[in-house]
This record gives sequence, C-alpha cells and structure tokens, in this order.
Amino acid sequence: MIDKPHADAWFAEKGKSTSDYEEMLADEAYKWFIADEIKKMAKAAGFFGFEVPQKYHLSSTMFSVENDILTPTFKLKRNEAKNYFFSHIKEMYDGALLQGEEK
Repeated sequence: MIDKPHADAWFAEKGKSTSDYEEMLADEAYKWFIADEIKKMAKAAGFFGFEVPQKYHLSSTMFSVENDILTPTFKLKRNEAKNYFFSHIKEMYDGALLQGEEK
C-alpha cells in the first residue's frame, strides 16, 4: 500500500491536482515513479534481477485482520490475498491461467 501523504507530496511536486486517492494510484506517471523507486531500492539492497518485481498493482487496501488478509498474528493469508486481488492479478498477467485455477 502506498502512503497517501507520499502520493500527495509527489502530485504537489509535479503540479498535478487531485484529491482522489484511487485516481492518484491509477496515474501512469505515478506508477512508473513507484516502479523506479522499487528498482532503486532493490539494487541498493543487492537483489538479483529475478528477485525484483516486474509487475505492480498499487492499492489503497491495507492488509489487515479485519479484511481477512492477515491472521490475528499478522501473518499473510496467501489464498485470501490471492482471492481478494484475483482480478488485478489476472490483469497484470494478461489473463494467464493462475496456479490452482481450472481451465
């Protein structure tokens, strides 16, 4: 999840105006900026190329116990997260058949 104050600051710096958080996260220039930042951090951390994410989905949804994406001990529930973001995952991978999905 992208921090809203971070997005607000970036949009203000670029002279863009929007107060709609979802619209900010859908902005292509902002997505490219975030992708570049992730790549810079991965390089600084010494990640190998295959360890750096190539596709991203920016979401305003926080992972939490309330939306059943985390356990009460704050561990990720992978299947629930996959189900919650299924349409976004399918879109990122051009509708490819996902693991466990029926043909």
